[in-house]
Amino acid sequence: LTRLNEGAGRHGVPETLQRADRVLRDAEAVRAEAGRLPERAAEIDRRLVSLRTRTEALTTRAEGVEPVLSELRRRFSLDCWQDLQHVPEQAAAS
Repeated sequence: LTRLNEGAGRHGVPETLQRADRVLRDAEAVRAEAGRLPERAAEIDRRLVSLRTRTEALTTRAEGVEPVLSELRRRFSLDCWQDLQHVPEQAAAS
């Protein structure tokens, strides 16, 4: 833009016209991208809602692990549930 503002007298008419065309193309690209921003924001909002729902579902499922594991411990021998002992910690970490 600085050279464009200096004008054709300093840099020549063809070069100034080329710069003006380039600036115009860049401005149009920026305008088009700015026009897409509301649509992109709405898409991001939808994705966030979806991720929030998934997170809540996983949290709910993870909360159910400990009671089920407790029931396994009461009803079955150690050999039946010993390998599941670390599942609550893994579910919480995930």
